[in-house]
Amino acid sequence: MPVSTPIYNFFESYGYGYNPNRETMAQFWHLCDERGWGKFDSEKKEALNNLRDAMAIQFNLFYGTDEHDPGVWEKFFTQLRVEKIPATLKECKDLSQTIYVNICDLVDHSIKRKSIQIFKTSEELAKYSRSKGKIFPVKQASAGELLKFLLRSMVGTYEGNKTSRGLEGGHEARPGGRGRCCNNFNKLTSEVPNMETGGVQTTRTVKSHRRKIKSSMRRSSFDNDIVLLLK
Repeated sequence: MPVSTPIYNFFESYGYGYNPNRETMAQFWHLCDERGWGKFDSEKKEALNNLRDAMAIQFNLFYGTDEHDPGVWEKFFTQLRVEKIPATLKECKDLSQTIYVNICDLVDHSIKRKSIQIFKTSEELAKYSRSKGKIFPVKQASAGELLKFLLRSMVGTYEGNKTSRGLEGGHEARPGGRGRCCNNFNKLTSEVPNMETGGVQTTRTVKSHRRKIKSSMRRSSFDNDIVLLLK
C-alpha cells in the first residue's frame, strides 16, 4: 500500500488505484477516461482543482513555503542538483529565474525521487508542459509563498485546434496540446525592424505593433496556465 500523501488521498477518494511510481497527471487523465468525464464536465473541473490543491500541499510539505528562508532555498536547489548554492536570498531568487522545470515533475520527485528534467529555454518547457498536460494555475488556493514566487504565467499564442486539444478556458490542456511561450512581451516588441530603412521603427510604430500582437494573443492565449520557474 502506498504511503499516505495528499495526492494518494485524492485518488483514494475516487477509488482509483494510485501508483506513486507513475506520473500524477498521467494517472489523473486515466481517471477521467475511467469516469467518462468530458472536457466541460463539472465533476472533472472539481476533481482537477482538488488534485491541484493536493499537489500544492505536497509541494509545500516537501520543499517548504517560506521564500525568505535560506534553508528552504538550499533544499530546493539541492533537489535540482545545483552544485553551487547562492549565499544570499536575492541570489537564490535570481538563480531560480534561470531554471526551467515543471511543477508537476517537482511534485512527483518529492514522492518517488525521480530525476527532474531541466529545460534550456522557457519555450521548450512550455511545449513539454502542454504536450504532457502538466499545467498548474497561478491562483491555486493551497500554494505556499515559495510556490507562488516560482510560478509564472505561460503566455503565448496557441498552435493548433483548441477544441481537439482539450484546452478549456485557458486553464487546462490534456496531453497533446501545444503552445508557444513568450517570456517577455516588452522584449519581444521593443525593437521591430523597419524593412524599408533597415533600422528600427519609431516608438509610436512599435507601440502600435505591440497592440496588434497583444490583441492577437488575447484571442488565443492561455494566460492562466502556469509552469514553474518562469518568473
